[in-house]
Amino acid sequence: MVDVSVVIRYLSWFLLAASMFVAGLYLRPRELGAALKQYSLLGRAVLANSVVVPLIGLGLYFITPMSADIGVAFLLVTFSFGVPLAVNFIKTIRADVPFATVLVFALAAVTSITMPILLYFFLPVSFSVVKSFLAIILFVTLFQLLPLILGLALGDSQTVRRKILRPLAIITAACGIFLIGLVIIIGLALIAFVGIWPILAMITLTLVSLGVGWVFGGPKLINREVLAINTALRNFPICFLLATTIFIDTKTEVGIAIFASIMLLSVFGFSRLISHYQPPKKETPSLSESTKQRQV
Repeated sequence: MVDVSVVIRYLSWFLLAASMFVAGLYLRPRELGAALKQYSLLGRAVLANSVVVPLIGLGLYFITPMSADIGVAFLLVTFSFGVPLAVNFIKTIRADVPFATVLVFALAAVTSITMPILLYFFLPVSFSVVKSFLAIILFVTLFQLLPLILGLALGDSQTVRRKILRPLAIITAACGIFLIGLVIIIGLALIAFVGIWPILAMITLTLVSLGVGWVFGGPKLINREVLAINTALRNFPICFLLATTIFIDTKTEVGIAIFASIMLLSVFGFSRLISHYQPPKKETPSLSESTKQRQV
């Protein structure tokens, strides 16, 4: 488990940075500016991820029998949000990628503040709030903010876009498929070590989070899809970071891997369902894809 967990950890961190860099290359500043103006939608997304889902997760945590290590993993995942991998799924359903990119970073910024506070009050074991806060801030800056800024800065260069964008997008997609498959396989293989009740709690929280995001997305289908995926897919790479720097020598990584496999399977199934059954969208004039077509 140790060797595999190391692969999952570093591969997920690479994918975070690569996904944000590719998103920056695809997007133009005016698209991000338009996404930032959707104040109401951003506010509802922050509310759903930082208040509603954690409250539901806490309820499930208190009523579900689970070991201390698995309980720590459950709370870590519950309190974390804003993972760039959500943008990869959103691209597959041709939803609002500019808004999804802004939302991912906004949620990651919020989770860097709320996560240490929530963990301080509800975690069953003692830990350093300052250390966790600094670790999350550094993580978000290095793996999400800086790659996005670098991608935006280089995106105006047609030479850079032509030489880097397609190969990196292919590499990122291949690594993403490998990571998702690996996490799912490992997670499913470790289910026996956790027990049925924690698994049911993880499944319940994931499915309920999909529903919460869908409802908070408002009347527009495209917004519901973006919020559903971003709300259900919690920031498990940050959880791996905390598990390996603060909660050392515990089975917390096992619980995170299982939870991540459940989330990835659920979001993958949801995105495939949306792609198969939903009609073509007519309300996405700001999509990066349309920008690419205009530039060709």
